[in-house]
Amino acid sequence: MKISVVITAHNDVATLAESISSVLSQSRKADEVIVVDDGSTDASSEVVKIYYEVSLLRQKEMGGFCARNNGVMMVENPWIAFLDAKDIWPKDKLQKQIAFHKANPELKISVYDGKKCLFLQDALQQGRIDDSSIIIEKKLYETLGGFDEAFEVSEDDEFWMRVLEAI
Repeated sequence: MKISVVITAHNDVATLAESISSVLSQSRKADEVIVVDDGSTDASSEVVKIYYEVSLLRQKEMGGFCARNNGVMMVENPWIAFLDAKDIWPKDKLQKQIAFHKANPELKISVYDGKKCLFLQDALQQGRIDDSSIIIEKKLYETLGGFDEAFEVSEDDEFWMRVLEAI
């Protein structure tokens, strides 16, 4: 299971290095890491340049969900994980989610709540989903058109509802 990680950042110089490090230090390594800098006016892009194994996409400020959509267009692998530059993953997040997908090969999306992996339906019943907890099949993401950038709030909730209808 090949996974690309899309990290979105906007003026996150204070937290970006720690976020990137949490991805690079996973017990199961990501196959690709892309940081999308959404028009930062601080040194966020300079932080990314320190990591030779991380790709950088700079864009004018268009919002986090546009940044995610643009990051996914760069992804080379069939699975996508998201991370906000203000968030940090537990060391075994990818390993646990990949094992969950292998045990449930029909899955096209999963959620990791920091302790265990969940089906999307179960995670939604527990409340809002943290976008940094998701692994989703790229094909499904693209079929659904990604996040709807026309929404000014709750773009992610709207997208998860479309995913739920599709799976």
